[in-house]
Amino acid sequence: SDGAGTLLFYSDGITVWDATHAPMPNGLGLMGDWSATQSATAVRKPGNPNIYYIFTVPNLGGAAGLRYSEIDMTLNFGLGDITATKNILLQTDISEKVSVVRHSNGTDFWVIAQSSLNNTFYVYLVNSSGVAFDHTNSVGTGPAFLADAPGQLRSCDNRLAIAYQSSRLVEIYDFNNTTGSISTPKPLTPMSIFGVYGLEFSP
Repeated sequence: SDGAGTLLFYSDGITVWDATHAPMPNGLGLMGDWSATQSATAVRKPGNPNIYYIFTVPNLGGAAGLRYSEIDMTLNFGLGDITATKNILLQTDISEKVSVVRHSNGTDFWVIAQSSLNNTFYVYLVNSSGVAFDHTNSVGTGPAFLADAPGQLRSCDNRLAIAYQSSRLVEIYDFNNTTGSISTPKPLTPMSIFGVYGLEFSP
């Protein structure tokens, strides 16, 4: 939605629908998965109110990996469409988790995803130049099984929290929204005999 709450588009990680609930002309065939926990996450390009990036992740650490596509809201008579920048691969072996955190400068964004194989976080910077890899952080427990790929990665300014479904584990981390650094894991376990999936921060 825009700043006034008006619907712009939505996606299940495979199809992008516009505000009239019709698929965008080039909005088919994104390489996310409707079953992935955070199948599609969108962020506006800093400095350009008409451009959005939509990030997709696979189901259960699938081969498609973390990818992004560009939406230009000036296309398709103002309803938006995916440009030629579509399904750009950022990283393979990615879990179903991806989160966006606003940079401390109030303009740019951090996009964070985690490996499906180990405790490595991949951190990308989104600024007026586009999407760029920034660094990795290897911290915390990481997934013990492929069944830990489901579960959310959530953010709140200077905190991250991650859910490992099968291990019934939640970890909270410190997040530096100036440098994008992730540190100081704090485990909370066991959360439920049925596993953990959804997370949210509250004041």
